[in-house]
Amino acid sequence: MDYVGTPYDNIQWMAVLKSASALEMYRKKIHRISPRNVAEFLIFDEQFPRAIRYCVGKAQGSLHLITGTPVGTISNPAEKTLGRLKADLDYTDMQDVFHRDFMNFWMIFKAGSTMSMFPLLILFQT
Repeated sequence: MDYVGTPYDNIQWMAVLKSASALEMYRKKIHRISPRNVAEFLIFDEQFPRAIRYCVGKAQGSLHLITGTPVGTISNPAEKTLGRLKADLDYTDMQDVFHRDFMNFWMIFKAGSTMSMFPLLILFQT
């Protein structure tokens, strides 16, 4: 059965928001549940602590505090990779996500974020 656009679809998207403890903040900011709005909120919101963009920005800032390198400059592979990931998010919007197909976007992002963790491991092993 195809549940897209039905009340059952909304229940599923609400469950996604609840799983990220995001339903209350989402409702305060956006109100109406739609797949596009939920995805945009969970990926690009800069104030929601469990949104991807927010987390990557905080990780980048924390890494620069640890290394002592000013934000906007790089001194190691971890900063470079995390900076690239942050830039990708900053220059991507929902139109890009839907144009590429959401699952394709997610797989590319997941691969990039996994790769960005590898230099962090190297940094802390030296």
